[in-house]
Amino acid sequence: MIEQEKMVGIGQLAAGIAHELNTPLGTIIGYAQMLREDLAVQPSANGNLNDVEEIIEQAGRCRDLVKNLLNFSRRSTTEKSQTDINGVVRKILSLVEHDFTLKRVRVHTTLDSKLPKAKVNENEIAQVAGRRRPPYSDDL
Repeated sequence: MIEQEKMVGIGQLAAGIAHELNTPLGTIIGYAQMLREDLAVQPSANGNLNDVEEIIEQAGRCRDLVKNLLNFSRRSTTEKSQTDINGVVRKILSLVEHDFTLKRVRVHTTLDSKLPKAKVNENEIAQVAGRRRPPYSDDL
């Protein structure tokens, strides 16, 4: 029960952070797109244009992470549904990708495209995947 309450609290925190981040991210992307348009008409600005493209791409990645946080925070704690496990794995990896990159960890995935959907609680799967435990823990 306590663990469930903690997860509800984390979900609410994630939702609050996600909503707060969406506004500045939208502003950054909007201004960067306007700057890209201005630089596109200046033939000597190719280097700067590449930098702006990188800003737009990275801000878009952040926006996707925020969307995943919002999706995580909205999930019911008990409802099970037919779920694409590969999609769950991709979402989880997108949330930890930046941390892995900073630690120089590469993740290579080979997902079975024919994997059938499974009736699971996606939030519970994400919680299990997000726990950092020793590799041979008894409760894995």
